[in-house]
Amino acid sequence: MPDVFNIFMNAGVDERGLMSIRPPLSRRGDHLDLRAEMDILCAVSACPDDLSVCNNYKPKPVGVEIFKAA
Repeated sequence: MPDVFNIFMNAGVDERGLMSIRPPLSRRGDHLDLRAEMDILCAVSACPDDLSVCNNYKPKPVGVEIFKAA
């Protein structure tokens, strides 16, 4: 079953139950290591939109490194 996993997006829900997107809290060099325990299909995006607060109106590159299991 496909699922969305937002790692660095700063989203919240207010007291009325409405979702809001806020400026990012992540900083250059922040990272997350993940290990897949089965075959996966993964899509990665850095929210390349200069009209959105989700990336503080400044699209930035994202790096992905894939390591082969030992």
